[in-house]
Amino acid sequence: MSSINWRSQLRRYQLEGAQWLCGTAPNRRGRILADPRGFGKTVQAIAAARMRQEAGYDGHCIPVLTSAVARGDWRRELKRWWPEAHVHIVSMDDVVSRKKKTKKGVTVWQESLEDLQVRRQAEWVPALRGERGITFLIAAYQSARTVLDQALKHEVLFDSIICDEAHALSHYHTETSKAVRPLVSKSRTAFLLTGTPIYNRPYDLYNLLETCVAGYGSSMYRWAERYFMVRVTAGGFGKRIEEFQDSSSKTRLIQDIKPLLLSRSVQEAYGELPAVQRVLKRVEAPEAFRISPAKVPRDGGQLDRVLRDCASRKLQAAAELVDDLREPVVLYCYKKEHVVELARRVEKLGHRCTIAMGVGEEGGTTAKKRDVLIEQWKSGATLALCCTMDAVKESATLTRAAVMIFCDFDWVPSKMLQCEGRIDPARQPENDRRPVSIYYLSINGGPDEVVAERLIEKIEAASGIGGSASD
Repeated sequence: MSSINWRSQLRRYQLEGAQWLCGTAPNRRGRILADPRGFGKTVQAIAAARMRQEAGYDGHCIPVLTSAVARGDWRRELKRWWPEAHVHIVSMDDVVSRKKKTKKGVTVWQESLEDLQVRRQAEWVPALRGERGITFLIAAYQSARTVLDQALKHEVLFDSIICDEAHALSHYHTETSKAVRPLVSKSRTAFLLTGTPIYNRPYDLYNLLETCVAGYGSSMYRWAERYFMVRVTAGGFGKRIEEFQDSSSKTRLIQDIKPLLLSRSVQEAYGELPAVQRVLKRVEAPEAFRISPAKVPRDGGQLDRVLRDCASRKLQAAAELVDDLREPVVLYCYKKEHVVELARRVEKLGHRCTIAMGVGEEGGTTAKKRDVLIEQWKSGATLALCCTMDAVKESATLTRAAVMIFCDFDWVPSKMLQCEGRIDPARQPENDRRPVSIYYLSINGGPDEVVAERLIEKIEAASGIGGSASD
């Protein structure tokens, strides 16, 4: 795409979003783009960085921090929207690169870890220093500490830094946040991209705001006291943030964070889109799985075990639903064992199936292999794509399917919403948009049915603040 007409290829709302991102005030470190799934936040961030470069801002290296599975997506988008820019991926596949299998199947180590690290840094540190022109340095969040160490060593000041899937920074004391915040402070501006800035805890949103403005609101609890009920816990050890103070509190919060957070609705961006129909499909199970809402366990670990147990009873129903639909479909489970068993049952009914596991899961695949499997499914090689929720919840467009089936639930609604976003109508080609159906399988009268109702309540409570579920 030539430098002359690249802006004309952006949709109207994408151009406006890019201009908003690169217009960060001097006393602020960044802004949060919280458009819902399918809006092209990646494209808007690339456009914003390009606008700043064309405006004459110094800084040849632009770090992009994202999830491991999304690095390939960024490479593809950059090739389309800024082909003149160089791209270098900071790889974390150290173990894979260091070993080699001989003909007899024996694994031998080709080089020491220290030599590997020296070789890897020799590949991307020149790009970090800006020796190769405009370069996007794409790194998984696990590599943020390495990038920070080299930036400090070589006294590099970035113009822009992009934090994709920025909800990874919502916990202040994690190693990821501790590495990323200094990188943000070494940049003139930061673009934080997330479709789920808040769903469960107000302090998740606060930590993102504080990343944009150091010392935002003086402290988290002083900030929270303006909008939420803050109570001292039993014994006085700490505080607990509860619901909004009153009906106007959410409106005040939305108005106050507008300078730092942008989130457009589907209607604002696209007008009317085909409907997304969510269907709670009940599965009959033994009487033992019927339970009153009062008896649903409150303990997180016990609740997870109950949900996984319920999921194991719904695999056959999911396979039969695929057989009834006889169209491309994406299916999600939480456990990899359930994914494998689900795929086996689907194939037993005569339909070919592709399995995609998480990068960090036992028996999982690398990010590159995951992308290959997804591309094979998208090409029509198989009918069904069976995934774990962590394997394909972000940075994948699966609009070949207009049907998605959840055999299991996750207590964190943002994860399921990210999965839903893979087939959202907003991602579909403009000339081929169609309604989407999402099936949630639950046991009739079972504990997972109660959990599903509570998940919906949590989504509605947080909607409208940014990246809302209603969008």
